[in-house]
Amino acid sequence: MVIDLSVSFLGVRLKNPFLLASVPSARAAGFQKAAREGWGGGVIWGGQTRPALTFARGYIPREFNYIGRPTQWWAFQNTFCSLESVSKEQRQSPEVIEAATRKAKESGIAVFCTVAEAENLDAWVRDALAAERGGADFLELNMSCPWMPVVGLSVGLDLDMMKNIVKAIRKVSGLPIMVKLNAGLDRDTLVKSARLVIEAGAGAISVTNTLSGVIGVDIETGMPLACELNTDGELRGVISGISGPAIKPIGLRGVAELRRAVDVPISGIGGISDWQSAVEYMLLGATTVQIGTASMLYGYKMIKGLLRGLENYMERKGYKSVEDFVGKTTEKYAVGDPWTEPAVKQPRKMIVDEAKCTGCGLCVIACDASSSEADAIRVVDGVAKIDHNRCHTCNICRIVCPEQAISVTWEPAYLE
Repeated sequence: MVIDLSVSFLGVRLKNPFLLASVPSARAAGFQKAAREGWGGGVIWGGQTRPALTFARGYIPREFNYIGRPTQWWAFQNTFCSLESVSKEQRQSPEVIEAATRKAKESGIAVFCTVAEAENLDAWVRDALAAERGGADFLELNMSCPWMPVVGLSVGLDLDMMKNIVKAIRKVSGLPIMVKLNAGLDRDTLVKSARLVIEAGAGAISVTNTLSGVIGVDIETGMPLACELNTDGELRGVISGISGPAIKPIGLRGVAELRRAVDVPISGIGGISDWQSAVEYMLLGATTVQIGTASMLYGYKMIKGLLRGLENYMERKGYKSVEDFVGKTTEKYAVGDPWTEPAVKQPRKMIVDEAKCTGCGLCVIACDASSSEADAIRVVDGVAKIDHNRCHTCNICRIVCPEQAISVTWEPAYLE
């Protein structure tokens, strides 16, 4: 069977759905490297009038070694230290945007140019026109970054301003417009924002940006793990954008909500570090996926594993094109709030692999403390036994099992 990984996005055919998100790996010079490795495109990062001291710190929670070994828990905290480059009048230099976009276009892959200004409409228009002169294929309007003043989410919380920005750019530029929203918003605000910018002229939505947070605290020193010296030499903790797999559930929720609410292409962002996570986003409705933090960790070559994994998955499932399964989960299962239609059961069962089980009893302790029907698990003759008449498949036993001896299986009647 011939597998086609290409996707159509706003009228442009991309050779695959994997894009570099707007992070340092998507700087103009990085597009050449990305193209050689096989990426479908990227959202160009940069364009400030002077280099901004932007960087990220990785962190794996101390709980990591106790509660199984879920690599999906690691996160990054992004920090921004050069506030002098954040201006209400003109944050980005149109000249730099044009030059950087032109250089990125030399790669031959799709170039999305990110634009992030304050409330000055003229600045947004200048940036958009500069990207168009540089040969950009698309614009991505950043109205969602939570950790820089006056731009990003500061703009995205003003619905009238969002609408006016999109209208102003649509009036002068012929480039397709994608607006980047933050899934940290409540459902009504997220959906209202998306519908409003689409009505104003946007043709696609990307979601999510980073989420505001504190990544952790060193309990021996009492210092935040993201801690810096200010210009007076004083220590300060940082509340800023959290990225990485820890935010994936929020990104997935954003895609699912928007898929049901709007009829435009969606680009999924947030915590994608392997092909399986990318497929999750696509099943919920994302036509493309953007990878930022993982691309910085693993480099441009990580695309090889993503492409190989996606192609093998599609062959195994009988999908000839990516479009065959985009949105399939949302369409079949009506992903949404649980109280809209009360649940009566989970059509699955927890299964114990007796060969792996050591009878440690951690699952018994967790079940007793978390399940509404205690005693669903007991250790009998050194092996955990589950009473399926009492088990509510809360999954706690699976999380705490140090031997990964507990798994879940779906009832056959509910499978395709």
